[in-house]
Amino acid sequence: MPEHAVWCELAVAERKERRRSTTSVASNNLSHALAHALDSLEELELDDRGIVEARAKDSKHWLQETSIARHAAAACATAETVVDCCAGRGALSERVADAVDALRGTQPRYVLLDRAAFKGRRCASKRLAFRGARCERVVEDLARAPFEGFGRRLVCVAKHSCGPAADLILGRAPAGTPLYVATCCHHLCTWAAYAGRGAWAARALDRRDFEHAVRLSAWATLDDADHGGAAPAGGGENRDEMKALGARCKRLLDACRVDDLGGSARLLRYTSASVENRLIVAAAFPD
Repeated sequence: MPEHAVWCELAVAERKERRRSTTSVASNNLSHALAHALDSLEELELDDRGIVEARAKDSKHWLQETSIARHAAAACATAETVVDCCAGRGALSERVADAVDALRGTQPRYVLLDRAAFKGRRCASKRLAFRGARCERVVEDLARAPFEGFGRRLVCVAKHSCGPAADLILGRAPAGTPLYVATCCHHLCTWAAYAGRGAWAARALDRRDFEHAVRLSAWATLDDADHGGAAPAGGGENRDEMKALGARCKRLLDACRVDDLGGSARLLRYTSASVENRLIVAAAFPD
């Protein structure tokens, strides 16, 4: 066997061993409290109320947006204003408008809130205005966004609420605001912004456990390039264990967020189109 082939085989074997060690070390380094909290999580059953049959042309983003919109439709149909947080080009607002039309409801005012400005034909604001909906784009960071000034009867929706963005929405939306927030990118979460610290502490978990869980949460998307997933080639069973542990960390971080919201807040698995499949729902008026 050529020398370079021998070294290649040795390198592959070393990578496999390192992956086994990484998973073992990560699992063994979990504090007793964090290991117990992860093991005690209940599985989330798929809530299929918002799911539509996928067509070949439908992207996973369209399927996610449609599901969120269908869950939020009843609240949005009776709202004065829908704030689309981290709106991007406003695709989620378009899906909400479709869902409100399906209920024969009155279209609310749409506020497309994002820290970046979006212009041109791909932006939904013009299309929403064309169909008779009032639409306003607000370019502002979530930490400074004037939620109280958006109106009295608000609904907040979000699909791209990465990491601490979800925490800012949960923490800054006026009390009693119906929320439909899809969480993702938990590896970006920060202790300073985290909206579930009370419930986290109630589980006997501390900041070190939080930082550990945040790091491990990245493993859930090892095969998802859209969410920064990256891992060595191969992996087999070990790779599956890593993804499962990462997914449990994501679910724990979201569960504590929901517990701290209290009231009727709940966590749903709202889509099967992505591993980023959890929706935080807190509906203050009929949904």
